[in-house]
Amino acid sequence: MLALPGWSPVQADAGTRLSCRQLRVHASLSRDQIVAWTALTGILSTEADGYGMTGVTEESTCAPVMLSTGLRDVVTAYRAVILDIWGVLIDGKSALPEAAECLRQLRRHGIAVLLLSNSSRGSDNLRSYLNELGVPVDRTDHVVTSGELAAEHLSGTSHRRALQVGSDEGTDWLVRDGRVLVRTADQADVVVATGAVRDESLLPFWMEQLRSTARRGVPMICANPDRELYVGSRRIRAAGHLADLYVGLGGTVTWCGKPMPEAYHSCLTRLATDAAHVVAVGDSLDTDIAGAACAGLHRVLVLDTGVHRDMAGLAGNGLSEAIRERGTALPTFTMDRLRW
Repeated sequence: MLALPGWSPVQADAGTRLSCRQLRVHASLSRDQIVAWTALTGILSTEADGYGMTGVTEESTCAPVMLSTGLRDVVTAYRAVILDIWGVLIDGKSALPEAAECLRQLRRHGIAVLLLSNSSRGSDNLRSYLNELGVPVDRTDHVVTSGELAAEHLSGTSHRRALQVGSDEGTDWLVRDGRVLVRTADQADVVVATGAVRDESLLPFWMEQLRSTARRGVPMICANPDRELYVGSRRIRAAGHLADLYVGLGGTVTWCGKPMPEAYHSCLTRLATDAAHVVAVGDSLDTDIAGAACAGLHRVLVLDTGVHRDMAGLAGNGLSEAIRERGTALPTFTMDRLRW
């Protein structure tokens, strides 16, 4: 579901294409916000009205500024920071070296911290997991996860029989409100994609199930829009990849989490401030940077420890060109890893 600011929701079915003119007229989005929507491949038509040729803002043409020291270079200009988790605070196995000190300094300087993750875990479950890894969650103010957003979405539907695809860590929210998990496609009235593809040998079975539910018109909820992630040094596919496959089968997907506007609306509501006073930090152009840009936030891309570590050697205009080739919004700042 594409719930664009100021516009009625649009279902993201296969073949749906929105022109830049539609977005400008109906949603009053800036050019920089429009760029963010190219992260949802195939949904935005960039050719419809000479996109990229006119209306370029100064911010969207400037090369990102490298924060050579750390967040302290800029963050005190904001009231709050939204931090991604995987690739920023942790590597999937342990806390990254300077994460705890950065959280301590943010608290010391009176800057509110909200953790926003595309994890399919519930918020309380993720807090416990982070504590086990050595991340001091008590130094943060809020935790928002794709799992919680998906649970909120499900609670407003009549779906009661969920077929889960993907890993299931911390997804007990699936059986709230009288819902049950089912084992086969013919029993399901909703498919929920969660976690990651930790065992590739399960893909053929999942694909068989997804073909069946897609034929019957069963909707999918994607409770982790990430298409890939790192666990230590291992790169694996995530639930967003399964959702892409479902769209390819003709299925309908509702995405819960970054880069969708609902995720950022939820964050700003919790922080009780507006976008101008918040900076977002993440490692993914397609989710963290695209979503923050669409929400009107300044944004920091972490390179060395995230999914774009292949760009770590680039800087200035070279980095800008590499990002533009991907068709996503530019970050405001970059840094090698999260540090104060």
